Amino acid sequence: MKEIKRRCQFCDEKNEKSINTNIDDYVAIKKGKANVYYHSQCYQIYLMTKKKMSEEESLLEIQRLKAIMEAQMEEIKYRDKLCKLVMDLYDISYLPDSYFIRLTEINNGTYKKIKEPISNMDLYTMYSNQKLIAKLGNIALKKGISKEKRLYWDLAIVLSEYEGYKKWKRNNISKNINIDKIKKEMGKIKQAQQKEIHKKDDEVDITELILWIMDGGFIGKRTFRHREWGFSSRKFL
Repeated sequence: MKEIKRRCQFCDEKNEKSINTNIDDYVAIKKGKANVYYHSQCYQIYLMTKKKMSEEESLLEIQRLKAIMEAQMEEIKYRDKLCKLVMDLYDISYLPDSYFIRLTEINNGTYKKIKEPISNMDLYTMYSNQKLIAKLGNIALKKGISKEKRLYWDLAIVLSEYEGYKKWKRNNISKNINIDKIKKEMGKIKQAQQKEIHKKDDEVDITELILWIMDGGFIGKRTFRHREWGFSSRKFL
């Protein structure tokens, strides 16, 4: 792995770069258009001595910065995955600079046709939906849109589907939460079965208990009747 060095703003001299981003514990802080870097321990000392933070406050601030860094790295990873997916979709070997400018505008929420920022991860998930991709192909075929023009034409349609995607995403999160609840209740059921394993007359029927849970036993009424995301809120899908 290529070694990338950065200068610690606290402990390094002007021409020194002692932070190895591959192995060292560090934080990156946005300053203007660029980032400045600190060893995590150096930054904690800086916060406690210069900013008069307590030890607990300084640790929380470092944790907050690391969460931001992790999210930024995730976005970079998904931008790479998105670009590869788009190139494969249109069978092209490169993306024009204007496309990357457009993506940045979309990520920042400054693109005129959207109301809020849209992450690369969300764009990647939308472009991965085969129902949507099939619809994009059908629309392009009916309207006679050339492959060269589809890059931006399809992107505009994908952006118009964002509200429908958000509804699907919220429902999917809720579904996953309910699955976690059922798993916990299943654990309780298994414990009950183990306790009653020698009592044949009182033996627990696992299938009946699952149905009982789904019908309101532990966590309320059934919550799993969910139509898979097909952007049904949009009239042409």
